[in-house]
Parts: sequence; structure tokens; C-alpha cells
Amino acid sequence: MSTSKFDGGDKKKIKIVQPKAADPGFGFFLETEDGTPFGSTLDITITITDDTVTPASIYITKIEVTNHVYESKLPIIAPFGDQSWLNPAIIMKEIPYKVEVEFLDAITPYTSEASGKVMIEDGAFEISVAELAGPQTALAHIIKGFKMLFGLD
Repeated sequence: MSTSKFDGGDKKKIKIVQPKAADPGFGFFLETEDGTPFGSTLDITITITDDTVTPASIYITKIEVTNHVYESKLPIIAPFGDQSWLNPAIIMKEIPYKVEVEFLDAITPYTSEASGKVMIEDGAFEISVAELAGPQTALAHIIKGFKMLFGLD
């Protein structure tokens, strides 16, 4: 099975859409800035920094996508926090996040990143995902799994 390499000179930028957070998770849509498919296998690193405590706590989730990604929009849910994190004082405060995506199939692999702040909400969060029409793809099965996980299906 051969994989095609894309031109590393045409580097893609990423953006984060609909970020939501409630312990113990951070959910968002990862998209390419220009709306074109990712066109690569990916290593995704999500960093959440709880700067409401001293010293700040850092939570890192790494996701390895070993198949070529033909979509331009991926739903991502990353865990963060732990049993001692349950801090009611953090509700309705913003904490920083950073998402780094390494495009592994580029002639010269490179990393694109996006950062921002997300409001911490109480309880579970919802990520709105539209139903896909036509043949079921692997992405459709992932979305269905997210819906079941969050009681939306």
C-alpha cells in the first residue's frame, strides 16, 4: 500500500472551532484554515493549562492518526483533569489551550498550531454534529460514538 506525499511547500494552518470544556474533557472541531482536507497522517497534541492554581497544572493529550485524513474537519475530545482537579472555583473561568498538529506525510514534516482560551462549564458539554448522508464513513462511526458517549443518540 503506497501513500502519496503532498508538497511540503503548501503548508496548512489549523483552526479550532466550537471549543467546549467541562471536567474531565475538552472538545472541539479541528479544521484546516482554508477548508481543504488535511491530506496527511497526523500527530495531534492538546495542552490545557489550569492557571487558576499555583503552580499551574498542565494536562497533555496526544492523538496519533495513522490513516491518511481526507476530511477537512475532525471532531476531537481530549481528557484533562484528574480526581483532585474537581475545583468548583474554576467554573465559568477561561483557561488556555494549545493544539499542535504535525503533518507527517509532508515531504518535510511540519507542525501547525492554534491556541486560545476556553470557558470551563459545569457538568457535561455537548458538541453539535450534523448527521452524514449517504454511505457510512469511518468519520460517521466516530461521530456516532461521540453522540453515544455524551448521551446524544
